[in-house]
Amino acid sequence: MKKLETTAEIQTFLVEKLALALRTTPEKIDINEPLAVYGLDSLEAMTVMGQLSERCGYNFDFDVLWDYPTIAAVTEYVVNEMKTNP
Repeated sequence: MKKLETTAEIQTFLVEKLALALRTTPEKIDINEPLAVYGLDSLEAMTVMGQLSERCGYNFDFDVLWDYPTIAAVTEYVVNEMKTNP
């Protein structure tokens, strides 16, 4: 399994995992729409962030999805964390 490293890889991964968790298609996920609009619950958030942590090789808390309200913001946070704290 390839480690996620780029902004595009991380963003695509998040869109795909959120779509799966929310039982929708990736095309219906807007990266600039607040995640609260999609009705993501804490179990789904934990699952998505656990998968992201595994694929990035970095431990992210699931609260990131609440602290950074859009996929675009979460992606930016993840990329910055991985750069500043390798």
